[in-house]
Amino acid sequence: MRILPPFLGSIALLFLAANAPEPSALARGQEIAEEADRRESGFVDSVASVEMVLQDASGKEARRFLTIKTREGADKASGQKSLVLFHKPLDVKGTALLTHAEITQADQQWLYLPAIKRVKRVPSTNRAGPFMASEFSYEDMLPPEIERYQHHYQATVRCGAQSCFKLERVPLDPESGYRKQIAYLDTEHYRLQRVDYFDTKDTHFKTLFFQDYRQYEGRFWRSLQMTMVNHRSGKTTYLLWDTFAFGNGFSDADFSQVALQN
Repeated sequence: MRILPPFLGSIALLFLAANAPEPSALARGQEIAEEADRRESGFVDSVASVEMVLQDASGKEARRFLTIKTREGADKASGQKSLVLFHKPLDVKGTALLTHAEITQADQQWLYLPAIKRVKRVPSTNRAGPFMASEFSYEDMLPPEIERYQHHYQATVRCGAQSCFKLERVPLDPESGYRKQIAYLDTEHYRLQRVDYFDTKDTHFKTLFFQDYRQYEGRFWRSLQMTMVNHRSGKTTYLLWDTFAFGNGFSDADFSQVALQN
């Protein structure tokens, strides 16, 4: 084997680096998604009070008040769990949605309807439907596990005053209500700024905006306003978050079907 002199070895390395192929769009997209996930992981659990504002095309509003609890998966083989519980007004009080995001199998969701005192499983074929008459679907209420998508890097672009990675997210679930999603994450903190949703006919029909980010525990960023705009109907749903708390000691029992009814 021939040994190159040190200076020639350095030149050879520089030549190889300059001519190395760029990472594929899929590899780069996956790298960005994994970094965003890494920065988010480790919060263990959280709970927040949320106001949901339903606004129709004429500007008329209806308000709902709820609590959202979340718990990280116990290991890499299990996904996040979440529980959404409505408190008021009276016509929705006690309604609850339980979600178990899964890594190696299909996600699971259950809806508790207090009027009939019954827990109903949400079929995967129904997840494109509206959640509680909002512009969020049941699928949108699933925790953001990166294993649910293929991530394709498209470009680095301006988004407002920030620079953002533009990623195409293609759902791996054949029963997803979306053909694709275009997500924008800021390049500094890897926080979602906007997601464009395309239906199964590849038509852009919804956009979700993330606003008013705050940092908690010196590490975790949370958007205090999420705005979902339906471009077809002209309707908008706002999620206004408040009083985040972390490290609540939640267990699996707090995300069981029994907990749905309490």
